[in-house]
Amino acid sequence: MWTRWVFALVVYTLFAAALAQYADQAFSALGTRSIDVWNMSTAGMNEAGAVRYVKDVLTVVIGVGWPIALGRGRFPYDMSKLVLLYFVWLFCVISIGLVPFILGWTPLFFLAAGMRWVLLLHASFGLFLFGRWLPDGVRGQTAFVIALLALAALDFYVVLRQWMDLGQGRVVSFAGDRYTGLLSNATLAGMYAISLACMTLILDRARLLFRLLLIGLAVGIAVSSGTRFAMLCVAPVTGLVFWEVLAGRLDRRARMLLVMSALPIAASLVTGGYAHMVDAVGRGDVLDNQIAEGGRLYNLVQIADQLSQANVPELLIGRGLGVGTNTAYSMVQQAGAEPEQYRFNLLIDNAFVTMQFQLGTIGTLLFVTGAAAFLWRLRPRHSGYLRARHLVFVGITLGACMDINLLEQYPLVTTLFVCFGDTYWRAVHKTGVRLQAAPGRARPKVGVDEAPFLNM
Repeated sequence: MWTRWVFALVVYTLFAAALAQYADQAFSALGTRSIDVWNMSTAGMNEAGAVRYVKDVLTVVIGVGWPIALGRGRFPYDMSKLVLLYFVWLFCVISIGLVPFILGWTPLFFLAAGMRWVLLLHASFGLFLFGRWLPDGVRGQTAFVIALLALAALDFYVVLRQWMDLGQGRVVSFAGDRYTGLLSNATLAGMYAISLACMTLILDRARLLFRLLLIGLAVGIAVSSGTRFAMLCVAPVTGLVFWEVLAGRLDRRARMLLVMSALPIAASLVTGGYAHMVDAVGRGDVLDNQIAEGGRLYNLVQIADQLSQANVPELLIGRGLGVGTNTAYSMVQQAGAEPEQYRFNLLIDNAFVTMQFQLGTIGTLLFVTGAAAFLWRLRPRHSGYLRARHLVFVGITLGACMDINLLEQYPLVTTLFVCFGDTYWRAVHKTGVRLQAAPGRARPKVGVDEAPFLNM
């Protein structure tokens, strides 16, 4: 039992560390009523000191710790093969990303920015493997939800104070002004809201009241951040939470009626909700914005034009790990240099394009193929509600890759891997129970001397 509490503490610390980075600066701004919207000022972020690196230290500790923990025993359900394939895949990705540095195309300091997202991905894979360690009882899950609820409430309190203080003397919009809460910018606040909503979904044995409060705060944080992608992601997660709650309390006939009425109700809610979201944010239609100058689709056309002027080696293997990431861009900018003087060191809210900058076509295809195979391997086969969850998490992952550089979004990446792990291990458990219950069917094959830390 203690192992579940340890893992729950690790996951909870990930959420707390995300808020702790700039909490002191956020509360100080409330005291002086010097409210920053959309982005916290650079001076404020620089004043945070060493605390802003707590999440990076935590990422390193998890990344180093999980292989050591797994090395103490064998793996059930052929997981050793998956882990081996993961290390081979990661080694190949890193190798391609190192070639431009070896050839002298790119300054070596970019490598630090690249290894940052590699470490985040590596640590997150460990969270996936240990995803079955989440609390599974009513008491444990309720305690976990209440702890997350306290963090969400603290962040939302800061949001409300920012909104009220900013409203002194002028008209403000709760969604349109884009509040940061305790995070450094509004986009991160939106990603944090998605993470909270996803945890509400998988902690389904917790007391319903606290789950509803947490999902309500997740919606409020998403709206206050003005991040349309966050609102679009939180909506289906919220819908799935309510669907599962209702379906679990209805008899078979009532569930059939619910299924028949769900599609028109969902269509109406999507249409009306989208219109209200566009009005609240005040930045026009999402698709129109992306096509217009400066939008994501417009930028993709511009990037395609620049890539067409690159030489063949650059197109094939890129310019090295870290190029084009937010971390690298900020590092060069803070050094007083022009970030875009380096080839492909451009900010673009698209993980696939940033991957092309770093790893080229060969590396990007390798990365995408491995990620797609991983997600396909995780798909549940014998549970409708687990399949629905898996599809929602995959949809959020793909959408985030198109909307932001997902691999730099610390709270969202770690949470998604925890959610994938929880969904996968539940599906494995259900499959094992199903085969054991079927007459004349053999038990599912497991590894010899199954490791104690991977027991349900």
